[in-house]
Amino acid sequence: MTTYNHDFLIFGQQVTQTGLAQITAADSPYTVPSNIFYVLADCTAGPITIVLPTLVLATYYVKKQDATANTVTIQSTLLFDGGASTYILARPNEVVSLTNTTGAPGVLVGSQTTTNDKVDRVMTTKGDLLVYNGAAATRLPRGANGQVLATNSLTSTGLQWVTGGGGGGSGLTVITLQTQDFVVYTATPTTAVTFAWNSSQFGALANPVLTLGIRAAGTITVSLVDTTTSTTLATAAGLTAGFYALSAAIPAGDARLELVAQRTSAVGNPVLFGAALSFS
Repeated sequence: MTTYNHDFLIFGQQVTQTGLAQITAADSPYTVPSNIFYVLADCTAGPITIVLPTLVLATYYVKKQDATANTVTIQSTLLFDGGASTYILARPNEVVSLTNTTGAPGVLVGSQTTTNDKVDRVMTTKGDLLVYNGAAATRLPRGANGQVLATNSLTSTGLQWVTGGGGGGSGLTVITLQTQDFVVYTATPTTAVTFAWNSSQFGALANPVLTLGIRAAGTITVSLVDTTTSTTLATAAGLTAGFYALSAAIPAGDARLELVAQRTSAVGNPVLFGAALSFS
């Protein structure tokens, strides 16, 4: 192990604190001393385990300084962000900063110091997209083959995958059913929205999707019903707070549609705060 006590440009910043250590597999498991805050780990000869102390408000920087498949496993008596008991660096030259932000021994909050590291940890599947949900960047899973991306303000990301309408198609048609809060108090089906279906106007549209926004505690069942023929076009039970997209059937002709909801849990008063039908 080599310890540096001078300025060292290695983590994308000038290291001016006393205390940077360079370690190899021969040093594993390596318990970080109280005066070390920057660790360069060379896993060429094998994996390395690093054990962090629990200094209040301390930030530690760890870099995997090789291109092998060997990993750096970081351990602490604190839980890491997300509740994990360990934090693993697996990619070549991956860097992480870990901070105890609680003011007392508590949770270590981790953040990669390079954009590629952040994206790699979020993405899981070829074709995934990184989008902004209004609060933070998040993963939008790829759609099915042939689907296209469309905007929908009722989904958690403001986007949704829909079946494409062909090369010169008109794209997505969205019919907003509800924008006001509808509190679901009862355990019996209660009409939240009534919608007149005109087959000559809407019958040519395909691939209907019912999008719902729900908040507050409790669970509900939501159904889209053709009351003209007593046919249920879409339904889902046990819905909790969140956003949902349900495939729906198309009414056979002119119809009176109702969006009905009922509480399926005796706890809380769930709120249906938005609903829309989209077609492609």
